[in-house]
Amino acid sequence: MKKSFALMALVAILVLATALTAFAGFTWCMTDPAIQLPDGRGVVHLYIGVESGHQNDPVEVKVWAPKGSQVIGDTGNITVDLKNGKDDELKAKVKLGFPVELTAEYQGNMLTPAFVFEDGKGTAEWSLP
Repeated sequence: MKKSFALMALVAILVLATALTAFAGFTWCMTDPAIQLPDGRGVVHLYIGVESGHQNDPVEVKVWAPKGSQVIGDTGNITVDLKNGKDDELKAKVKLGFPVELTAEYQGNMLTPAFVFEDGKGTAEWSLP
């Protein structure tokens, strides 16, 4: 009886440890994309978080930003497909095979909400002040 209880307890601990490791949270990419807005409006930083097991996997993001925007800086393993969008919003779309979190920062403020896509697919939209 004691052996089977100990074995069940060990199995339960291993299952919990594996689950906690898999969903421990997101690791932010070292080089996240920055979008230079036109007409001196500043820069929007797009932060992309993935689980640590996917930190080195390539990521492709489609981004709609005001016409005349451009991607600046080193984006590392993140490919940004930049398209002309509305003048007062930023939109980012991902289609990955692993969970992803998207957050944006503009003029020192985090734009809300932060978007978490457990299946790795979705579209995030933020209003630009």
